[in-house]
Amino acid sequence: MPPISERVRRRIRIGAVVTFASLLSVPLTMAFANGQNRVTGVGTVLVPRGEVRVIDPPNVDRLVSLDAPNRPGIEVTASNGAILVAVAASTPMPRTTVVAFGTACLDGDCAVPYKLHLTVLVGEAGIDPTNSVDHIAVPSPDRLAAGRATGFGEVELPDEVLVTISANQDAQEVAEAVADAEGATIVGGLADLGLFQLRWSDPVDLDTVLARMSQHPGVADVSPSSWGGIGTTSTDPPGDWDDDGAGGTWPWDLIHARDAWDMVTGSTTTVGVVDYGVFGSHADLVVEYDGRAYSRHGTHVAGIACAAANGQGIVGVAWGCPVLDGAIPDYSATDSWLAVIAAARDLSQRGAKVINVSLGKNFHRESDRLYRCASESEAASAAADQLDRWGEPFRRLFDSEYGRGVVWTLSAGNNCVAGAQSAMQQVAAEFDNVLVVSAVNSDGTLASFSNWGPETVAAPGGVLVAPEGNGTTGVWSTSIESCAGVFTCDSWEQMAGTSQASAVVAGLAALIIEAHPEKTAREVAQCIRDSVGPPVTVRSTYPADRSNDGRGPYVFPAAGEILAAGVVNAPAAVSCAPAPSSFVVSTPQLDVVEGVAFDSSGAIYTAGYTAGQMSGAPHFGANDLFVQKHRGSGGVHWVSQFGTTASEGNTALDVDADSVFFAGTIRNAFPADRTYGTTGLGPDWLLRRYTTSGQIVWTVRFDLTTPGTSWRPLSIDANADGVSVLTTSAGAFDGQATSNANDSDCWLWDFTLDGELNWVTRLGSNRDEFCHDVARDTEGSAFVALDSAGVIPAPGERSSPNSNNVAALAKVNAAGVVEWVRRIGEAAGTSHAYSVAVAPDGRVLVAGGALGPINGATIRKGLGDAYVQWYTATGDLVGAARYGRGGVSAGINSVAEAIAAVDGHAVLAVRSSWFDNDLNRSVSSLTAVALTPTDEQLWVHEIAGCTVCAPYSSSLAAGPGGVIAVVHVASSDTDLADGIVTLLTDPST
Repeated sequence: MPPISERVRRRIRIGAVVTFASLLSVPLTMAFANGQNRVTGVGTVLVPRGEVRVIDPPNVDRLVSLDAPNRPGIEVTASNGAILVAVAASTPMPRTTVVAFGTACLDGDCAVPYKLHLTVLVGEAGIDPTNSVDHIAVPSPDRLAAGRATGFGEVELPDEVLVTISANQDAQEVAEAVADAEGATIVGGLADLGLFQLRWSDPVDLDTVLARMSQHPGVADVSPSSWGGIGTTSTDPPGDWDDDGAGGTWPWDLIHARDAWDMVTGSTTTVGVVDYGVFGSHADLVVEYDGRAYSRHGTHVAGIACAAANGQGIVGVAWGCPVLDGAIPDYSATDSWLAVIAAARDLSQRGAKVINVSLGKNFHRESDRLYRCASESEAASAAADQLDRWGEPFRRLFDSEYGRGVVWTLSAGNNCVAGAQSAMQQVAAEFDNVLVVSAVNSDGTLASFSNWGPETVAAPGGVLVAPEGNGTTGVWSTSIESCAGVFTCDSWEQMAGTSQASAVVAGLAALIIEAHPEKTAREVAQCIRDSVGPPVTVRSTYPADRSNDGRGPYVFPAAGEILAAGVVNAPAAVSCAPAPSSFVVSTPQLDVVEGVAFDSSGAIYTAGYTAGQMSGAPHFGANDLFVQKHRGSGGVHWVSQFGTTASEGNTALDVDADSVFFAGTIRNAFPADRTYGTTGLGPDWLLRRYTTSGQIVWTVRFDLTTPGTSWRPLSIDANADGVSVLTTSAGAFDGQATSNANDSDCWLWDFTLDGELNWVTRLGSNRDEFCHDVARDTEGSAFVALDSAGVIPAPGERSSPNSNNVAALAKVNAAGVVEWVRRIGEAAGTSHAYSVAVAPDGRVLVAGGALGPINGATIRKGLGDAYVQWYTATGDLVGAARYGRGGVSAGINSVAEAIAAVDGHAVLAVRSSWFDNDLNRSVSSLTAVALTPTDEQLWVHEIAGCTVCAPYSSSLAAGPGGVIAVVHVASSDTDLADGIVTLLTDPST
């Protein structure tokens, strides 16, 4: 393995001077390399599909040879001394750039090296690319001068809007219809992404126009056309950039790169760089580029990912990976996020499998400032403004054919605040193949300038800090400088920023693709997420003399807050071992997990109570409540641990859309946004809503209004219409009396998504009721699984009181009225209804266990069976299935403790227990079982088994892609209890 240079010095190498491109012509460019003349051509040509264009070789007498790489359906060759560009009728590429090498005749010398940069625009005959909708119309200086400054470096044009056409529409047709209706003209855009620039001849009332245009059929989004305000997310560190490079290898040490290079070094995977240009003639890079522009920043980013192992300068994370340059207009008032989207799309078309975008929202223009911090109000305003203007266009890019097959790495930003200020990074969390990267110093602390958020991963982008360094050494990489007053020369320098951190992850993605070419972009990104180290929870205060431009103190996160998921680990990511099939939620003390849920992206959430202290969280009392968000491997995105000095417990959890809902018992005074009932009559409970990124939205507390046993939240279910919470208590609420203060009743609570109580309904009789689970349907009705020894008042309820608890299913409509109760068990034997779920087709599934007959059926498989029954929303029984082990003589009792509805069948978590005569002890096991409504057993998966213990399942959830999460509690000799989350893939989906 060639060594990384420890003493990096600038190496002067003559490159190309700036060229100018024009249609169908390639102007002369003279340069000097290795003492020999070389001719370079740069140009653009339009070729209709199925046709050939012949171009006289510009600036030379004729071509002798030309070697161009293959492109799908596009061929560039030398023939009879000219350039032939042929485009097949079936080519899918609307644009590509070809970099070709050969020889030419010039002034009688037919061995002159010739290099061609040719951009091929593919279209229909007669289309002028400068007027097509694959062209971005850049505003003139006078139109920019007439625009309105937004306060964040952007100018909003008074006569133009950006329209995003809904997916599955004829984008061109809809855009033309909207333009005709509004008296506007389509002046540019990206038709294949459904983005169009519409302009009027005179300024318009934008507020009125935006409101009206958003109502046009087929329009997904419309926003003002805004320009400027984009900046790089790196700058020079505080020291002398041209020092001797001591400590320049610290970024590779931090991510353990050398261990990864033992498995794979270089990569043939193409990395695209959306930036202000990459210097294509740098000795340490292999670059295919348009030749439109180049910059220090773009060149620096490219080197971190892809610098070659050639004995000079540095090596990138993926040695020598090919770089595609996606240059956007230079840093000025005419840069635009639309240009960023166009450049990224072009890179994907040209074959980039990884695309890095190290650009963000700038609050200052000083190029020599490392710390460009925003105030909290600035950050919040910028984030909302950017998401409103550019959220939908970036969603369209990431969700398009150009976005889905690419691993995207985005810099988090250098604004020193929580969250991203650019829409590009804000919408990234919606896509599994998009990674947002925060920057850390050499000690693993978050760089003081870096934006943060629990959804980001972290990588080297800060500085080398004490004791190894003095805080002046950043990340070394390739760069450029002016030499001889005319030419651009190679150099190497250091910068710091989330730009550099993002480039590290881009190179890592290229290494993974090299090692695992069969993996999808989503899988590659997941390899990175699953392999990061412990969460980053400390923000650096280094260097001590940082400045915030007079904007007040830095915004520091709360103690223990997760600032990033963790620092990337190169060998673990390249190994990309399958995610573990289980993970433990554990402290050295008692830990009980009582809830598990997925969000739409597949992230896992757990909730319960703990006598210990979760990572980075405070500890309050004997048992605290907690909620955690996990990666697929069990690593923690964020944790919320809270409580009082007493002992809390009895928790429930559900996730819907962008929110996490949690309920738990609370015993002492606790702050809440609103409180119901009277404090001090017994242990009470609270309901809390979080965002999926861990922010608390609201907390509501509920107290008994009459003395009684404690409220115990048992289950929670949320959907777009509201939240249902199921509790049990022998007390009363809001004057609703119980029949007997010594007997327990079920209480069903209905809330809005804002935490307002709609109603509370008691499900009770003059005997005990024990409620277990609730599930909502899309009509707002709630279905309750419960056991009852009495008769619950309901239409059609005819049952007599029982000596045993009998399983039942009840429906409560959206107004809080009990519509029906269905007895599942019979008086001859005890039965339980432990779990309920609503299937996508509206059927209701209820599961539990029975020692006697159920609805007239006898036990068939064991002493006691687990069961599942299917009901219609009107209470009709339409299917049933049982699961048991052995026969009555075996003494095996099975109970379904949790259920999920999955693709026409049910998945049950079944606990079985029996006495083993050989061992002379009790034995328990936990099994996942899939059953159909016709009693067909699809599969069985053994999860856990033990003696002298009870591995009960407290929760089960079905996630995207057929993943099933089953929670159980286990104990050991050294720990009272831990929560175990087992992940299964449903083979029948």
